Amino acid sequence: MGEALGLSWGITSAIFVGWLIRLLYKLIQRSSAENGASPAAYVPWTYASVQDIVSRGNAKFARYIAFRALPPALILTLYAAVLVRYTPERPAAALVLLAALVYLASTIGRRFFEKWLTLAEKRLLIAAAAVVITVALVVAVLASIPASASYLTRLAPSVPGVVDSLWASLIAAFVVVAYLESTNMRRVPAHQQDPAMFDLFVAEAHSRDMVRFGRLIEDAGADLRVRLALSGVLILEQVNRPALLRKFERAFVRIFRRGATQGVAQVWSSSVISDERSVELAIEKISAALAGSPVDGTDVFSNLMPALIDYNDDPNYPEYMRPVVDALLRLFPWEFGTVRA
Repeated sequence: MGEALGLSWGITSAIFVGWLIRLLYKLIQRSSAENGASPAAYVPWTYASVQDIVSRGNAKFARYIAFRALPPALILTLYAAVLVRYTPERPAAALVLLAALVYLASTIGRRFFEKWLTLAEKRLLIAAAAVVITVALVVAVLASIPASASYLTRLAPSVPGVVDSLWASLIAAFVVVAYLESTNMRRVPAHQQDPAMFDLFVAEAHSRDMVRFGRLIEDAGADLRVRLALSGVLILEQVNRPALLRKFERAFVRIFRRGATQGVAQVWSSSVISDERSVELAIEKISAALAGSPVDGTDVFSNLMPALIDYNDDPNYPEYMRPVVDALLRLFPWEFGTVRA
């Protein structure tokens, strides 16, 4: 009877902890909505301008991982500490994993099967689940090893240690503040952006692209608009979809047999493609969009608009592309100086 009650208490506590993690995310979502902010964890797939990324560092996806990892890590670690210290006879590792599964089933698992969810959002949910599972496994392993479990017991709250825990509470408060700040993706004001740093970034990025894909870019044809649009696309896409994420996209296509945007040019394909193939497909896509479109001799950027609108459905895409195109025209006049012709 006692063992049954103990097991029932353990399962109940794990369910409670799982819902506690969900409640914390709900509070963050509500607070962000009230403040007019957009949590980074909900929109890391959207695009950011090159200026923003250069000014504040390309840490959009790192903030997303922190957003998904920190609350489960803190709550599950504290839960494991309480189990190890006060109920050492119960399987702490199993209960920690159960709590994580309860959270995943009540949130990510439930949303994954909603019909209106896009493919990109499903990939995002898979990544979120992977982060939570990894955190839960790490905490479970720590709770299972006697040496690390002894350290966990020191984290469990106790009445005599309330005064000594004040410093720990202060540190935790700083962690929470930093975490809440990281959930908001605010654009960097124009006066905080360094034009010289931006130009240097564009120059280095285009030079690297020419080393890797110069032959493909030069073979794009006589229409310099195609080369200019392609060069801008490669820069904007690579800063928003770094190499690690592109590997994840290819793995997604290979495992789930579903199409996705891939490669440095982020071109949609139902099969796994290389970076070089993505550039070739991008050239075809841009060339088709610009074929037959009139050339405006007064505004170079307006010549590229048909290709940019067709290339990506993000409403901010042309806006983010303009400063990149302007920088390419300014820094590489020998390549694109006659684009008006």
